[in-house]
Amino acid sequence: MQVIKSRALCGRIAIEKPLILSKKSFDVSTYSKGSADEEWQKVCNARQALVDMLNLELASANPDKASSKDAREVISAYVQVALDVALEEAIKEEIYEKNLPAPMAIENGGHKISESIRMIPDSYIRTRYKDVENIIDQLEECLLGNTMFKINEDCIVIANDLNPAMLIKNLGKIKGLILKVGADNSHTAILANSYDIPTLIGFDEDISAFLVDEDVIIDAIKGEAYISPDVTTLTNYRAMLNAFIEEDEALKEYIGKSAITKGGTRIKIYANIGSSMEAYETKRVGADGIGLFRSEFLFLGREEAPGEEEQFNAYKEALEVMYPKEVVIRTCDVGADKMSSYINVAREANPALGLRAVRIGFHNEKILRTQLRALFRASNYGNLSINFPMIANEWEIDRIYEIIKEVKDELDREAIPYKYVRIGIMIETPAAALISQRLAKKVDFFSIGTNDLIQYTLACDRQNDEVRKHLDVHHEAVLSLIKMTIDNAHKNGITVGVCGGLAQDLDLLDFFIENKVDELSVGQAQILRLKHSICLK
Repeated sequence: MQVIKSRALCGRIAIEKPLILSKKSFDVSTYSKGSADEEWQKVCNARQALVDMLNLELASANPDKASSKDAREVISAYVQVALDVALEEAIKEEIYEKNLPAPMAIENGGHKISESIRMIPDSYIRTRYKDVENIIDQLEECLLGNTMFKINEDCIVIANDLNPAMLIKNLGKIKGLILKVGADNSHTAILANSYDIPTLIGFDEDISAFLVDEDVIIDAIKGEAYISPDVTTLTNYRAMLNAFIEEDEALKEYIGKSAITKGGTRIKIYANIGSSMEAYETKRVGADGIGLFRSEFLFLGREEAPGEEEQFNAYKEALEVMYPKEVVIRTCDVGADKMSSYINVAREANPALGLRAVRIGFHNEKILRTQLRALFRASNYGNLSINFPMIANEWEIDRIYEIIKEVKDELDREAIPYKYVRIGIMIETPAAALISQRLAKKVDFFSIGTNDLIQYTLACDRQNDEVRKHLDVHHEAVLSLIKMTIDNAHKNGITVGVCGGLAQDLDLLDFFIENKVDELSVGQAQILRLKHSICLK
C-alpha cells in the first residue's frame, strides 16, 4: 500500500479503480500546414464546432434540476470564452504574423491570454485562467478531429489537471479526482464541491504511481490517497463511506431549519454564489440567504463591460428566487490587467496592491454607476444588500454614498422604482479592521473577507505553494482583527458576517459563537453540515 499526501477539497471519501488521463502533445511533424488563410479557417471551423457542442450540452441540461445549475453556468462561461475577441485576436496574430500552424497558434495565443488573467490580483478571478486553457484544449481536440473522452465505468480520475467540461460530461461516473495541479477555487474545484466529489490537488509523485488495477482510496478529510490499500484499510474506509451516505440522508432534516446552539444563540447560514443560477440550489438546501454574490463573473471573458440590462436581469433573477431572504451582492471585484481593454489601466508591478475592486470603480465611474443602476433597479424585486470590496479609508465610503445618491437621483428623475438597500463593506484589509470602529458608523453591515484578510495580514499569497507553510489561517493576528471587527460592529449596532474560507472552518466555530458573529456564508455543499454542527454546540 502506498500513501500519497495532497491538498483536499470536499471533505469526503471515494473508493474506486483509477483512470489515468494525460494530454498528448501536438506533433508538428505529422500535421499538414496550409496557408495563413487556410490555417485561420481551420481555427474558425474548430471554434464553431466547439460552440455548437457546448450549446448542445447546454440545451440538454435540465434547467429545472438543481444539480444542473452549476454545470449550465460553467458551459455558458465556456461559450463566452470560446467567442472572446481577445482570444481570437491572439490566435490570429500567431497565424498571420508568426506563420504558425493552427494548433500551435491556438496553444501560443491561448497561453498569452491565460497568463494575463493570472496577473489579476483577486485570487478567485485569477484562477479563471484555467477556463482559457481548458477551451484551448477543446479547440485543439476539435481541430485535430479528436472527441472528448467518454468514461463508461465508475472511477477515480487521476490527471495533471481536468477540464471542467470533461467532469460535466462524465458526472455520475467520476467518483473522485486526484489532480497534480490546480487551484482550490477553479471551475473544476467549484463543480467538485457542488457535486460532493472528493478531490485532492497538488501531489508531488509521478502519475505513473497510480498505474495499478486495484482500488484507490481518496480521503479528502486528511488529504491522502491510498494506492492498492490493504484489506484492513479498505474495510475501514468502506465503513466510513457508508457512514457518509447515512449522514447525508440525516442532514436533510436541516433543510430550512435555523442554526441555533443549545444555549439559544442563532447564527444565520448564508451561501456564496457566483451566478444567478446558483440561487436555485441555494434555495433548495435552505440557506438563510446569500451572503456573497460575486458579481465579477459577469465581467470576465469579454471585451467590454456588461451593460445595465444584462446585469439587471442577472441580479433580478437571484433576488426573485431567494425572496424574501436577503441577497448580498458584492460590486465588481477584479483587477486592472484583465479589464484593461475597457478600463485603460496600465500594467502594474504589484496588482494585488494596485487598482482593484472599488478602486477600479473610482478610476472608471461609468462601470460602477452602471452596476449601481442595475442593482438599485433590481432591488424592487427582492431583499437586496450591496457590499463594496477592498475598503481601507473612510473617504472611500463617503465617495460611495455620493455616487449612490447621484444614481438614485437619476432613477427618480426617470421614475424608475427601487427599494431600500442596505449598504455594507468588506473588511479584508488590516487597515479596515483597525479603523472598524469608525467605519461601522458609516455603513449598515460588515462582511469579513478572511481570504484576503489573512494574506494581507501575513504577507503571504495564498495561491503560492512555496509560502503555504507560512500561511497560518489561525494566526493570532488574524483572529484578533476578526474579533476587533465583530466587537466594533456590534458596538455600533450593525451586523457582521464572515464570507471567506474561515466561515466553514469547524475548528473556529466556537470562536465565532463566542464572539457572536451574526452570519457565516459558505459554499452550498457546506450549508447543512454547518447548521448541524452549530445545533450540536
